[in-house]
Amino acid sequence: MKMPRVALLLAFIGSTSLAQLPASSSIQGVLVRWGTTEPVEQATVELRNSAGTASLAVTATRVDGRFEFSNLRPGSYRIVAMAPSFATAEYGQLRQNGAGRTIQVSQGERAAVQIGIVPGGNISGRITDETGQPMVYSRVRIFRLAYSPEGDLSPTVAQETLTNDRGEYRA
Repeated sequence: MKMPRVALLLAFIGSTSLAQLPASSSIQGVLVRWGTTEPVEQATVELRNSAGTASLAVTATRVDGRFEFSNLRPGSYRIVAMAPSFATAEYGQLRQNGAGRTIQVSQGERAAVQIGIVPGGNISGRITDETGQPMVYSRVRIFRLAYSPEGDLSPTVAQETLTNDRGEYRA
């Protein structure tokens, strides 16, 4: 007679402790080519803190462009995506090189996001001196025109690279 009461008590304790476990949160998403619904596969997707300075988790997109971060604590996060031949993208960007935004996740929430990523380009060439000889291991700077906070248009360094032993570079 005591055995069923003990089993019933253990079953009651087990069910109440399971009910008190907090539901975990997650962020599910899909990475697509900017302006389309075409999925981007095998891209690296990084979950960062709300300041965007520390990586908390990294995953890769599947064939259908989908990714997921599970077992998250409630809070604010940033999501950054990187893929070969694409410019880096962040959740919430309204334009290329624009600022992204944080995503707030509540307890037990399964947030869904879509991130558009822009195909990148490259610049390549060969640098020679006045005699036609290659300029070996020379620094090449790629500049981008950008507006300053005061509204002035000024060049800023977008990327730097070196020429190879043939004077060729690619950025």
